[in-house]
Amino acid sequence: MSYLSKKIIAVFLLIVWFFVSWPKLPMEYSFPPETPSIKAASPSVTSRGNGNANATTLTVTLTGTPASGDLYIVFLQSKSNGNTWTQNTGTTGWTEMYDTNGQSVWYKQIGTSEPNPTFLQSSSARAGYSILQITGHENPTTQAPEVSAEATQTTTTPDPPSITPTGGSKDYLFIAFAGTITTSNNTFTAAPTNYANLNIFNTGAGPNGNVGATAERQLTASSEDPGTFTLGGSQTWYARTIAVHPVSASVAISLDTDGSVSFGHQPLDTTQDTTASGINDTETIRVDTGPADLDVRSTAFSDGSNTWSLSTANGSNQVLWEFSPNGSAWTTFAVANTLYSLATNVSQGSTQNIFFRLTMPTTTSSYNQHSTTVTIQASVP
Repeated sequence: MSYLSKKIIAVFLLIVWFFVSWPKLPMEYSFPPETPSIKAASPSVTSRGNGNANATTLTVTLTGTPASGDLYIVFLQSKSNGNTWTQNTGTTGWTEMYDTNGQSVWYKQIGTSEPNPTFLQSSSARAGYSILQITGHENPTTQAPEVSAEATQTTTTPDPPSITPTGGSKDYLFIAFAGTITTSNNTFTAAPTNYANLNIFNTGAGPNGNVGATAERQLTASSEDPGTFTLGGSQTWYARTIAVHPVSASVAISLDTDGSVSFGHQPLDTTQDTTASGINDTETIRVDTGPADLDVRSTAFSDGSNTWSLSTANGSNQVLWEFSPNGSAWTTFAVANTLYSLATNVSQGSTQNIFFRLTMPTTTSSYNQHSTTVTIQASVP
């Protein structure tokens, strides 16, 4: 589910009228509307694993707790740079991103009861893998992960090339990958700068083995050049960079109004609303990309030190705070920061009004100006 939010700031002023010596506060006080954040978060790696085998086949264990819709990416490295990789009999649905120099990367968005995949080398050799479990990604049928060109040298610093993913600046998950084929078995000692979770695999003990590693970075950018891994000694390496796209924003909302409401001075234990018969200040949400379900939540009221809590009735330092889509059917904000439904399946280009009704506390510990923030949240129906 994709969420986008636009905040409405509502400001409420309190004067206790029977304290005639109490100085009056200004009748109007408001905040400017907040610019909406219309983007998805970067995909996240929720678990990591690795393994090895000295055979033609290499069975990969799905790490973590596999769930339908999760994306798994498998990074393979054979000791033989002439070997190629295929899915073994019984393994289906995995997509190969590339296959060169004994190195290959495969991905799959899994379904339910997904079996551990087995991959087949073109000849028997030591081989190892790194596997990443990923959530918050774009469905590969919409936008598949992308891979850079290959880089190779014989040094102590494997250097995955830069990548410029399709679609411009987004909240990407970038994965740096490098593997070696020589027999000195010098292990990886550090990931590229700003990359975390160095996941090292070793294909066998002693000089008969070789090594590989992945590391990750979440970054909002239009391109990325990861920098270098560090090896314990000079070896021939092959390196690439993978970009995993975030979920596309499929809903977007904005405010047609100013995003600010001022109730002015209100006595204790009285009720006022924003309808035409009240202060006449309707807020209007527009669905720019939709359709969308609209939900609403509110913080408690505060003057910076004193708090008026929300409940189903007003009381001491407690307000009855309500909203309505039409000015007649009211829903209570019974619990702060809890979502309540405003409207469902609002079509693209349509608008939705929201009205507010406030019943003041019966008593209060503070006569200062109090305020609350209301957030409208849109989601895909």
